[in-house]
Amino acid sequence: MMSSSIARTATDINWTETLFWAKMVNYAYEMYKSSPCNLAPLPPADFPDDWEVEILLIVHPVAVFFTETKFIGYVARSTSDPTHVAVIFRGTETELEWLLDAEFGLVEFTEVPHAGYTEKGFTECYRTLYGTNTDGSNETPFTEVLAQLTSSSAKITIAGHSLGGALAILTGICSANVTQTEVYTYAAPMTGDPTFSSAYCQSIPDNYRVYNEPDIVPKLPGEWFGFVQVGPGIPLNSLDYPTIGHSLKDYHSISTYLYMLEHPTSSNAPAPHVNQSN
Repeated sequence: MMSSSIARTATDINWTETLFWAKMVNYAYEMYKSSPCNLAPLPPADFPDDWEVEILLIVHPVAVFFTETKFIGYVARSTSDPTHVAVIFRGTETELEWLLDAEFGLVEFTEVPHAGYTEKGFTECYRTLYGTNTDGSNETPFTEVLAQLTSSSAKITIAGHSLGGALAILTGICSANVTQTEVYTYAAPMTGDPTFSSAYCQSIPDNYRVYNEPDIVPKLPGEWFGFVQVGPGIPLNSLDYPTIGHSLKDYHSISTYLYMLEHPTSSNAPAPHVNQSN
């Protein structure tokens, strides 16, 4: 296994797995967009047959004087391997979530000892996560949900895009202290300071941070605010695709990441056998 401190390329990852988890993130977007006010959306009709949604994830973020409650992801379990659980987060959709993204201050991440400091908005969002039954009942703090998952699962895969990538990173470092954890992020922003990044990379060697080179979100909040990325990441480049739009929104969209993963260019096409490590 290659160390997370070694730079990776697109050929260092399992292309099929990376695309699969990006699709799982996109299902969270589809569930939200089907009815933004619904806290208990159903999985799309094309949700994988060998995975079953067990828990819905909601968030109660607060920014300034504003608060809202929204569906933000789900927990699914493999029906072919019940010891494998997935925790999936969508990215930023609401105005309040954009405000959270812009809270660039650092706060101590007390959930893991000696883990440094993390971005205030992402951390507060993480701390307001709850899990519910698939009908929206029995709201349970996410810390309790994760504790139950890590105690009963041999492996947890965590994935997210944008804000969801930051939540996946925070979830990952908490999970990795208890059970085998892998994390797939797409367009994830910088989530913490150098101490946090070091602690995270030491805890999670199976860290697959995919980013689009012209996408500015993975470069934010920025080193000048005291932030660094969690590992070097796996670069893709939408500028290599004439059919993809050239706007900040296009560069960041989950659909852009899906398209690049579904249509690898000659420079990033997967090898016949690829290592899942980077």
